[in-house]
Amino acid sequence: MARPTQQEQVEAAFANCAQAYAELREVVLVRKQDEDTGDSPLQTHRIYRSAGGSYFLFICTAGQPGYLTLLTRERAENALRSTPKIFKEEFGRGP
Repeated sequence: MARPTQQEQVEAAFANCAQAYAELREVVLVRKQDEDTGDSPLQTHRIYRSAGGSYFLFICTAGQPGYLTLLTRERAENALRSTPKIFKEEFGRGP
């Protein structure tokens, strides 16, 4: 059996973390930032929006369990200010 790729490890960690939140059954990936230097495990930072309009932050290093937390709207806005296009799409105004 082939060993899971780093991306597959991260996806499995997200699926495991998401089980704690019923509203994460239907989510939209708002922003994904991967750091893959090749000499260390893949690290990802993601922001998701649930169908109910809540925002979640997921941080994970491949091979680790990951961290998933609910963000207030204000914290989601602050996290997305560094990507003006996404900020405008999500909140209808410029950062």
